[in-house]
Amino acid sequence: MARFFALTGTGPETIRAAAGAPDFLLAVLDHVAADEALLIGVAHAAGVGPETIMAAHRLLAPHDPSD
Repeated sequence: MARFFALTGTGPETIRAAAGAPDFLLAVLDHVAADEALLIGVAHAAGVGPETIMAAHRLLAPHDPSD
């Protein structure tokens, strides 16, 4: 959590308010997707495969209209 707080600029006192922001979930998924061990751990804890989390990340990530 300390690394996540440092990277996002949030903290224990602000995370609840930040969670309501539209880009917060994408920031969380960016963080998880950047670390394979974390991705696997989160997927296991959520009872889903890592590919499910990565699919959610792709759906929420901004898309280039030229793609």
